[in-house]
Amino acid sequence: MEVMTDEQLKLVGRTFRHFKGNLYRLDGFANDSETLEKMVVYRALYGERGLARRVLMPDDGEEYVF
Repeated sequence: MEVMTDEQLKLVGRTFRHFKGNLYRLDGFANDSETLEKMVVYRALYGERGLARRVLMPDDGEEYVF
């Protein structure tokens, strides 16, 4: 498993607003256990407040308002 970078550590626990308006808290980073793809783990701060993960994309900074 890879160690988080300093840049990633600074983002953990922060709240972000998706360009569509919903709020999310970044809970951490992980690697998929089968493919080893880098993933971002986040929680919705609306509705049922579900925990989710998705592949970390190079352009993630463009999709969210920090």
